[in-house]
Amino acid sequence: MIIEFPINMQYSRIFLISFCLFSFGTAFQASEIDPTRETGRPNFVHIMVDDMSADAMGFCDRFDFMETPHMDTMAASGIVFNKFFVTTALCSPSRASILTGRYGHGTGVPDNSVESDPDPRLPTYPGLLQEAGYVTAHIGKWHMGHGDHPRPGFSHWYGFDGQGVYFDPVMNRNGKQEQIKGYLTDIITDEAIAFMRKNKDQPFLLNLWHKAAHGPFLPPPRHEGFLDDVDYPKPVSWDDDLRNKPSWRRRSRALGGAHLNYWLASEGTPIPDTTPAPAFTDEATLESRNHLSTLFAVDDSLGRIMATLDELGLLDNTVVIFTADNGFFLGEYARGDKRLADDASMRVPMILHYPALQQGGETIDAIGLNIDFAPTFLDWAGVEMPESIQGSSLVPLLEGKVANVRDQFLYEYFQEEYAPGFPTILALRTERWKYVHHPYDPAAHDELFDLKTDPHEQYSLHGKAEFADQLERLKCSMEQEMERLEYKRPAYHFDPANYTGKNP
Repeated sequence: MIIEFPINMQYSRIFLISFCLFSFGTAFQASEIDPTRETGRPNFVHIMVDDMSADAMGFCDRFDFMETPHMDTMAASGIVFNKFFVTTALCSPSRASILTGRYGHGTGVPDNSVESDPDPRLPTYPGLLQEAGYVTAHIGKWHMGHGDHPRPGFSHWYGFDGQGVYFDPVMNRNGKQEQIKGYLTDIITDEAIAFMRKNKDQPFLLNLWHKAAHGPFLPPPRHEGFLDDVDYPKPVSWDDDLRNKPSWRRRSRALGGAHLNYWLASEGTPIPDTTPAPAFTDEATLESRNHLSTLFAVDDSLGRIMATLDELGLLDNTVVIFTADNGFFLGEYARGDKRLADDASMRVPMILHYPALQQGGETIDAIGLNIDFAPTFLDWAGVEMPESIQGSSLVPLLEGKVANVRDQFLYEYFQEEYAPGFPTILALRTERWKYVHHPYDPAAHDELFDLKTDPHEQYSLHGKAEFADQLERLKCSMEQEMERLEYKRPAYHFDPANYTGKNP
């Protein structure tokens, strides 16, 4: 069956079951893949957005003004993961974890300030697939070590330095820089399509990693003003005055912010017991609306990619992943950004399209992680799994052989000099519970949430006698996970107590 992915610019809403709100576990029966080429191994197209809320798509029903027909079509013909998370909700460490299948504390990229690529001793899925005969491409944002130069493991490179720019970017094509006129999302999509056309007769891996929806939030001219007059829904937690949150969250809101200079200036200032949220106005939601407006071009891009795969006869034998490097606050607690252990920060969109595997329109409620991409790709490609990988292949789950690949996971975020108002955070999340711990900040109290009764994580149960046993179980589980994952605090960590002007 051929799935049609229209590429015109007229958005027409496709009404689907609200995968993001209601879900059920589903078993899948794998069908035999028809070899369309000599090897029969699937292609992989890994599309990743930068900073994207898991429910920022039309079919999720959070924003009735989000017209994303290609994301919606992919969801209707693919598999939607409702509980897919990153192990660190921050650009560089998440990308390193995705490439290596390892937690950030063990990749050499624990935070953004390190500004290095993953430890070269660690195998990556592009490198392993390349060794196995795949043609591999990185197209788009890298954002780990400095420079736009080609990295190992890729047969084709088309990248830019750091965050890049939305308009008229300087791109590096296989070691040669060139300035390209146009809008970045469209430019890298053009390159991705050219790569697929050139390599249609051999197995390939394509990483198409967008700058969007990272700030500054600039849509292309064709989408300017799309969200100027929409009725933005007020998040449930917008008015929360943070009285039940650790003091560092109130200090950040009330005393200038989490970034270095503001944080240092607020040192020693009394922290209020409550911090009222700003008024919910059009001006207060402007940043969130601008952020969302950059996703329309990403949706255009997805439609073009899927249409090209269909045109080339590759759609049935290509695993297409649509995801993000981390989640994003879109007004929850009247904030933006990510980093925190809240689901809004660490939960990401995840749609998988692979017609050889499923009929489409399915959802999975089991927990998946960004460190699962590497082992999943290698499993499908028949490549031996390196011992360094800490994630799990999702193939047994997708084939209905197991109900889940885990029932809990550890989350980690490491304090940075850039924004010391966010302390190091560890969290353990299960299907129902979340325990949040600040291991190096004795002033920050722990938190315990029952996600079944409190999905917006507003009311911590920490300190309540009736939940003491549950808390101890989660603490024990966290310690076991830390031991299993060989958790360690990075040697190059920010130390606010001994800060003298520069931390390594």
